Amino acid sequence: MEKSGKKSLLRKIVVDSQCIFIVQALITILFAVGVKQLDILPMHYFVGFVGVLVVLWIIPFALAIKKYKLSSRLMSLILTIVLLVTNIAVLKSDRLISSVSGADEEFYTLSVVVLKDAHIDSIEDLKNKQIGFMSRDEENNTYFKQQLKSLKKQNAQEVLYDTIDDLVLALYDKKVSAIVINESQRSLLTLEDKDLEKDTKIIWQIERVVKVSEGVEPGSTVSEPFTVFISGIDQYGRVSEVRNCDVNMLVTVNPITHQVLLTSIPRDYYVMLPSKGQKDKLTHAGNYGVSESMKALENLFDIDIDYYVKVNFTSVVDIIEAIGGIEVYSDRAFIPDSRKEARVVEGWQHMNGDLALAFARERYAYPDGDNQRVRNQQTVLKAVVKKILSPAIITNYASLLEALEGCFETSMTSRQLKQLVQKQIRTMASWEFLSCQVSGFDGSEYTFSYPHQELYVMIPDEKSVEKCSGYIHTIMANEILDLEGAESIGGEVTPENE
Repeated sequence: MEKSGKKSLLRKIVVDSQCIFIVQALITILFAVGVKQLDILPMHYFVGFVGVLVVLWIIPFALAIKKYKLSSRLMSLILTIVLLVTNIAVLKSDRLISSVSGADEEFYTLSVVVLKDAHIDSIEDLKNKQIGFMSRDEENNTYFKQQLKSLKKQNAQEVLYDTIDDLVLALYDKKVSAIVINESQRSLLTLEDKDLEKDTKIIWQIERVVKVSEGVEPGSTVSEPFTVFISGIDQYGRVSEVRNCDVNMLVTVNPITHQVLLTSIPRDYYVMLPSKGQKDKLTHAGNYGVSESMKALENLFDIDIDYYVKVNFTSVVDIIEAIGGIEVYSDRAFIPDSRKEARVVEGWQHMNGDLALAFARERYAYPDGDNQRVRNQQTVLKAVVKKILSPAIITNYASLLEALEGCFETSMTSRQLKQLVQKQIRTMASWEFLSCQVSGFDGSEYTFSYPHQELYVMIPDEKSVEKCSGYIHTIMANEILDLEGAESIGGEVTPENE
């Protein structure tokens, strides 16, 4: 009886061990397939990686053969759990890259706004009423009226206004019963006029999706120099929504010389809007889509922009929080205008997401205002890149993946992003970060967005534009750019010829 019990227990141990080894083998295969699909490891790295996985499976199996069954089962179980967790992270990484890449659309949110005391609660209540539209927003107006076929049956009357101020004033004066307004414009108005939010309500909204015509190069390679436009939307919410651009930065990358040039342009820069044929603030160009901003900058610098990246305030906060904060140097102490309860100290300091965002947005604490703000934006970007490329990011990898999803989008394809990562793993090169910014002169001018009102603008200093344009062309020509204040992130800067 006793011998029979021992044999039964032995068979159970053998069966259990075999099951664990089979499960480990299956998880190992799935892990290898997942890493291959992620496609960020160079082939010789992947071969070595598969070899390590095979060895990790053989070791507990060999221990089992030598009758170290308990040890082999425990080791196999631990390895299976580790492989499973890591495989989940790989799948998340692949999903993240797919979700943020290949962006070629953005959308406008169009709202029907009425006075709260107007006793109008739905679109049907606008029958035979007058509705105000912005005359300069023809494409959105046309789309809106196409979607509202019922308005034609209701004989709603269209009234056009040249400026957003005239449109809102007409609503308050009850010259129209409702106005149709782009949410990007309405959100800015409510920031400037708190009563507008209190006095009005939205009774209907629709979204207009448009294709992005610029910065979409799916067939190009990232092994050659390229330029990316970073558009920082000055609102919280969905990143693909058309909004004013508070941050406008060009990032010119040379994968051969491993130099990265950050070129910042002040938000109030007075530039030509190509599709409108008139000048406006660069920040207003964002209201007409990311393509308009890119075309304006291409004309300004006489360059081609290959891709774009869109981020918003939510992105900045979430990403910096996910990586555990960043280290930033400030040349002065101040209380941020956008975050009165916080304080930036002079010198090096650790910043969380909210403080870093306030630091990047600040202009009132500096004599040169917007010029210093764009320098601070570059400082924050470099600090984020440095933290992401550091070994410390391993402990925050999972939270970083969660934070990145939905926080930004890029027109670069998933394949192009993977090529960049693969190249970095293969070379383990550091990158030399260089900075430049255009400057200008204070001025007051009429703009396309506000044709009857002079606004503060920054008139471009053509010499600074030519200088930065020359720097960009130097990087794109595979030449080494030598600037003071260059900062290396990583190991040695090693130019390569590929």
